Amino acid sequence: MTNKDVYKKYLILTSMLVALVGCFVIGIIWLFFVFVFLTSFLYFLFFIKKHTQKNRYKVGYSLLYTIWIIMVSIVLKICLMDIYFVPTNSMENAIKPGDRVLVNKLAYGCILPQSPFEIPWINLLFLTSHQARQRINEKWWGVCRLTGYTLPKENDVLVFKSPQFNKVVLVKRCVALPGDTFMVKNDSVYVNSIASNDIGELYNRVIFSSSPQKIDSVLLQNNIVYYSDIKDGRKNICAYATRSEFQKLKENSFVDSLVGNKDTCSVFPYIKTLSWTRSNYGSVIIPKKGMSIELNDSNVMIYSSTISKFEGHDISTTSNGYLLDGKPASTYTFTNNYYWCMGDNRDNSYDSRYLGFIPQDYIIGKASLVLYSYWDNKINWVRSLTRLN
Repeated sequence: MTNKDVYKKYLILTSMLVALVGCFVIGIIWLFFVFVFLTSFLYFLFFIKKHTQKNRYKVGYSLLYTIWIIMVSIVLKICLMDIYFVPTNSMENAIKPGDRVLVNKLAYGCILPQSPFEIPWINLLFLTSHQARQRINEKWWGVCRLTGYTLPKENDVLVFKSPQFNKVVLVKRCVALPGDTFMVKNDSVYVNSIASNDIGELYNRVIFSSSPQKIDSVLLQNNIVYYSDIKDGRKNICAYATRSEFQKLKENSFVDSLVGNKDTCSVFPYIKTLSWTRSNYGSVIIPKKGMSIELNDSNVMIYSSTISKFEGHDISTTSNGYLLDGKPASTYTFTNNYYWCMGDNRDNSYDSRYLGFIPQDYIIGKASLVLYSYWDNKINWVRSLTRLN
C-alpha cells in the first residue's frame, strides 16, 4: 500500500469520525432541549396546582425557562440546520431514495421567515386563528437573508425551494454560477465552453430489448432501476444506467437495440423555436446581479419570465421595440443572482432544464451529510453518516 493510499484512507476515516461526532452532538442537543422543555412544562403545571404565595416566583421562573428553550429550538431550526427527506433517485448515486440529509443553513446564510406560519411552534398559535389561516399562503414580510460564511460553488449540493412550486423543496447539484455560460451538448455539460467535471458516475436513460428469461437477473445483479413490458416474445426495457453499466449491457449477447434515449420533451423557457431539449440545451448565460442584457427577441424569450416573476418588472412588445414597466427600454440590468442546478441522474431529474434559473433567495442551504437512509421499510446502514462531496 502506497503512502497516497494510506493518506486517502486516513482522510476518509477522519471525515467519518468528524461526521459521527457531529451527528452525536446534534442529537444530544435536541434530546436535551426536548427533555428540558417537558420537565419545565410539568414543573410549571405542578406549581400551578399549589397556589401558594411561597412558590409563585418558581412558577414564573419555570415559565420563562420554558419560553427560553422554545426560542433556542426555533433559532436552531431556522438559522443553523435542518433535516430533509429525499424521495426520488434524481441525485443517484450521491443521494439515494430514502436518504435523510442534513442541511447546513449557516453556509450561505439563513433566510428569515416571511410569515409566522414558517416559524416552528409559533405557527401552531396562528393556526388557531381563523383570520390568520386565511393568509396562510401570503408573505407577511419581505425576504431577508443573513450573511453566510461562503457562497454556493460549482458542484455544491443545494437544497432550495422550487421556483414553480414554492412549497416544494428540491435537492440538486449546482453546475453553473451567476454569470456563467451553460450548455448541454449530446448529454455532456459545458460551463464557459469547458466540459464540466462529473461527480462520480452519472446515470442516463437507455432503451433496449432482450429475452425475458435472462435479462432480469443481469439487471438485478447490477442494481439497475428499470421499467419493462413484453411484446412479441421480447422484453422492451427502459433502464437508468451509468456509462460502465451501459458497457456491461452491450457485452451481453441476448441484449439488442441498445441505445441511449434522446427525448424531445419541452424544456425551459418552453419556446418551440429554440429547439432545446434536456440532452441538447443552450447555450444560455446565467443571470448575475448587475449584468445587463440587450432587449431583443432572443433575450426576451429566455429571460422575460425570470424578470417578471423574480425581479418584479414587466416586459412588453411594441411595434417600435420593448417597454419595461410601460416605458421604452433597450436594455435590462438584473438585480439578483441566479444559479443553475441539475440532478446527477440527468435523465430522471426535474431540474433547471425545466425549472429555469434558481434565485439566490430560494436557496435554503447546503446538503452536507446523509444522516441515515430508510427505504422499503428498512434502514440502509451503509448510507448512514455518508459525507456529500
